[in-house]
Amino acid sequence: MLGVDAIMTTKNYDLLESHERRLMEIEIRITRQDDLVEELNKVIYEQQKQIDGLIKKVTSLEKQSDDPTAPRNEKPPHY
Repeated sequence: MLGVDAIMTTKNYDLLESHERRLMEIEIRITRQDDLVEELNKVIYEQQKQIDGLIKKVTSLEKQSDDPTAPRNEKPPHY
């Protein structure tokens, strides 16, 4: 039969082991979340570059449509 000191030591060991296991799981989750945040930041950066390019194209098209000398997609006079 185990003495009181041995039982307390076993309980403490089990508790410590449980906390270590939980801590390791939390660290793994944080690492995965850090990786995901980094990946999402890259996606956002690439999307922002695409948005900036599209804004430039729209601005250019707006300037062209405001230019009275710009050729139009109108039907020729013989139609």
